[in-house]
Amino acid sequence: MAREATAALDELREITHGIHSSVLTTGGLRPALRTLARRAPLPVELHVHVDARLPEPVETGAYYTVAEALTNTAKYAHASTVTITVDTTTDTTTDTTTDTTTDTTTDTDTDTDLRLRPPGEGTTLHAQIPLTTAHSTVG
Repeated sequence: MAREATAALDELREITHGIHSSVLTTGGLRPALRTLARRAPLPVELHVHVDARLPEPVETGAYYTVAEALTNTAKYAHASTVTITVDTTTDTTTDTTTDTTTDTTTDTDTDTDLRLRPPGEGTTLHAQIPLTTAHSTVG
């Protein structure tokens, strides 16, 4: 079982690196996330509320945030499902990734003794990417 999970995670990592150049670049965030969700090693409920293409840095940031959240969920959370929601406003894109875990243990960072989630509860990652900075220049 552990070997199958490791293989699935390795495949997911390969997929995330390969999709960027093709699906994300040509189709945009929605189809790239659909492909990522379809190939994930656990069931994914995907809600993408984006009506048009976003600036490339925003799509790339959102995509890789979700990809890493899926990878970490599959590897560490012992989750039964993952829900991904992407919303946009006039100035931000918000990615929310939530897993539902059946594990009753508490994840703890052994170096800092930081409790990462309560026992038996899932984890939610909430990331906001400003749309305005995608067009800004440093200077």
